[in-house]
Amino acid sequence: GKLYRDSMPSLLWFCKLKGATNLPKADHFSKTDGYVKVLIGGTEVGKTDAADGTYDPKWNKKLRFEADADTTVTFQLYDHETVKSDKLLGSFESPLGALAPTEQDGSIQIPFTLEDKYKKKRQRDGDTMLQFTLFGIKSYHTVKSEFTAAGHPGLLFDDSHQHLYAPAHPLGQGAYIAIEFDDKDGLDIKVFSTAPNVHLDVCWVAKRDTKLRRKSYPKGHKVYSSLTVYEELKMDDVAANVDLNAVTIFCFDKSPEPVYSTNLAKVVKEHGWKGAMTWHDCARDGALNGVELNEKDEEVIFPLEDSAKLVVDFDSSNVDMKVMVLEGPESSSNTYDLTLNAKECVKKFTTIYNPVKDHAGMRVMRRLELDDVPYGTPFLDMLYERFSLTNFRQCTLAQIISLH
Repeated sequence: GKLYRDSMPSLLWFCKLKGATNLPKADHFSKTDGYVKVLIGGTEVGKTDAADGTYDPKWNKKLRFEADADTTVTFQLYDHETVKSDKLLGSFESPLGALAPTEQDGSIQIPFTLEDKYKKKRQRDGDTMLQFTLFGIKSYHTVKSEFTAAGHPGLLFDDSHQHLYAPAHPLGQGAYIAIEFDDKDGLDIKVFSTAPNVHLDVCWVAKRDTKLRRKSYPKGHKVYSSLTVYEELKMDDVAANVDLNAVTIFCFDKSPEPVYSTNLAKVVKEHGWKGAMTWHDCARDGALNGVELNEKDEEVIFPLEDSAKLVVDFDSSNVDMKVMVLEGPESSSNTYDLTLNAKECVKKFTTIYNPVKDHAGMRVMRRLELDDVPYGTPFLDMLYERFSLTNFRQCTLAQIISLH
């Protein structure tokens, strides 16, 4: 196979070269300084660093490239030389599509075919083995072609960045997804609210905790072309080979105005907070009233409502403000927000616990946390809000897009 054809390659591949074992001795007076080159259709697409003086090198080098499944991949094992040319010790080649996991952790082990003069220079019995992971998904151009052929309305394609925007039709109006193929380690998957009264959540059923990065745009924000969004959700730590059937988007209609709203200055002052306080100030007898102290994590827990509590978390460098949403019927029919006044873009985290998490005596369904809050930001600028939710609907990412 070849790397370049008249048409674009159909698959985007992700490879992680983890390490090798039982390298042959390539030098008389020192151990082998081994590294691996990867060639796709005869063209080099990347290589590891040389591991100094070891017969069992570890690299953990990540590569990505585009190629069809029948394209030949070649792994070449070298010994690095400082003066003379590097020595080719051995190689292995195979069609990409023929390589499948051989180990329980999903990795692949393959034996190098050594050059004749190194076959008897291994330090142990057995083959010289390469350990790596490899998987392919549909390339940006393949997905674009499939969407275009299907005639789905509302699609947007940013070819310069390889970003694809598609309406989440199973959810009705108000939701889009974005697949960004340009991330070096995988894919960025984002979900957008395209109407101010639409609330979205994402849950990854394969994980106990789903951590979402949120950006809220109260006045709307143009992402690309004609697409204006009011909130952006991005999942953390998602591999490109994620099972899209395991990622569920939840969509609700949100009340135009909050059911309950208060600034955090009012909340903490009601319990005796004065000026700038440290953990030791808060923990002093009689300093605060009606709060709970979590000494293990240096947290002060303030009541907000029956279904939510404010946590002031003192860590080594700053103070984090969090809202813990508690298990209960009210929590399922409302959405909770922690935001900053007069900001055009508010960055925050949401962590969804499934099942619920026990923390400091609380049964927590979700945690809200502001991100990138400048040190010294007053409580008066921080706002807690609760909105009612109606018209629940859901779908999986696999119902919107296919990548495998």
